[in-house]
Amino acid sequence: MAASILVRLEPSVEAQLNALAHEQERPVADVAAELIASHFSLQAKHDRQIRDGLDEFDAGFEGVPHEQVDAWLASWGTENELPPPQ
Repeated sequence: MAASILVRLEPSVEAQLNALAHEQERPVADVAAELIASHFSLQAKHDRQIRDGLDEFDAGFEGVPHEQVDAWLASWGTENELPPPQ
């Protein structure tokens, strides 16, 4: 059985939610429930990736030097975009 909750939204967030529900021709409550579920799914994935990275570090994986990652990110959107560091 689904639970009902009361949530106070900032006016701008409420407007975005209403616009999305209108665009999808769906009830606001259904869109809100889907967005909340999606958030928890993405958070669980993010947490899992962090744990995996920490496990790799604990196992001795050295990772990618910060300078290489920084150079790669700085190249985004330029004519000389670098491939991801390995």
